[in-house]
Amino acid sequence: MDSVKRLNVWLAVAAVVIVGMAAVGCGGGGKDAAQTSAWDENGGSAENIDALQYGGVYKFGDDPAEARGGAAYIYPKNENTLLFNLNVNIGAPSYNMGFISGQVAVSNGQGVYRKNFDWGTADCVLRFEFKENTLTVTQEQTEDGHECGFGNRVSINDVFRRTSSEIPQSYPSGDGQMIYFSEWKDEEEDTAMRFFRIQSGNTYTFEGNVGGSAVHLSISVPRDDAYLYGNYYYTRYQTKILLDGANGAGADEILLAEYIDGRHNGKFIGTIFTDAAEQIRFEGTWTDASNTRRTDFKLTHISTETFEILAAQPFQEQLAGFTYIKTAEELMYLYYNEEVSEEGNQKLSIEDVDFGAGFHEITLIHEGLLDDSMYAQKIVMSARQTGQTWEIVEIKRNWRCRAGRGHQDWGTALCR
Repeated sequence: MDSVKRLNVWLAVAAVVIVGMAAVGCGGGGKDAAQTSAWDENGGSAENIDALQYGGVYKFGDDPAEARGGAAYIYPKNENTLLFNLNVNIGAPSYNMGFISGQVAVSNGQGVYRKNFDWGTADCVLRFEFKENTLTVTQEQTEDGHECGFGNRVSINDVFRRTSSEIPQSYPSGDGQMIYFSEWKDEEEDTAMRFFRIQSGNTYTFEGNVGGSAVHLSISVPRDDAYLYGNYYYTRYQTKILLDGANGAGADEILLAEYIDGRHNGKFIGTIFTDAAEQIRFEGTWTDASNTRRTDFKLTHISTETFEILAAQPFQEQLAGFTYIKTAEELMYLYYNEEVSEEGNQKLSIEDVDFGAGFHEITLIHEGLLDDSMYAQKIVMSARQTGQTWEIVEIKRNWRCRAGRGHQDWGTALCR
């Protein structure tokens, strides 16, 4: 968990997870828990309450690009039930965001939205309270903090003020497309798509096209699978571009923001799903940082590499007394600290991918291990260099077995 928090500190990323019921055109992916319930602490009933009076658009914050802000789109489904879309942006410097859509029953101006999206250890619980021309939304806080799938440090505990009493027919999705409330379906009716659940500790590799250009894209899922990171490159140029964003495990859509030399350059918003031919696909829209250029991307899964996530904190503490480590290679040698002898034709190699602005992905491969069953192991370290100090984001490893002793691809299954 600590390594993932550090990842979101040194990457100024607009991490977003757009979640909700299949009403937005996709399956919700949650457990069979009740999505809504009346807030009955005061003995109220959801029956015979006119929810039409609460429809409209509610907002807070004048400029979400500079300070915290958000919007709530409220659409009365019937006299007792509201469809909603909420979004918040915590503003500079991280611009992390949270989006959620669903439906809530109301009683005496109050209601509770509850659903389990399988991201955290508890339900996502949002309490709604309408009073005059305001809407107060309070997120139930838990130790995990990721139940609603929002970006890092994002929660909804805000007072929205109604800016329009006109019933909104649509709301903007994370990629700027308009989603219409009238097109929402009940979750149980939508079985057209099967969303693919990505797993912690895995790296997924895709190939395909962004617009008309061929690309190769990898997504890694850290120990705490509320976030994603990775890279992609255009086949023509072979230059890796850093990606960081929000995890799509169990969600309808995920976002991956891209950075070149530490500067936000664009974002991918799409869905990972299994098609009718049992092929895993990642499809959606790429948008540039200014939101002026947009193109579709269609990628096909080609491989999954499993890793064992290692504790990064002990090595980070060890680094506190070192100020002479100038290169990523020196950093990896200090961490690995294994002797490599000529016996058994051992070979040690280190590759450093420099994404700019101090961001590095360092890969060490040690082949010819003096082990009866394991032939080679790989260590992958993500780190940031600031001046003479290094910040460790994540360390992970996997291995290959000797011939006849197990898997020949990189993985974490035991060798025989």
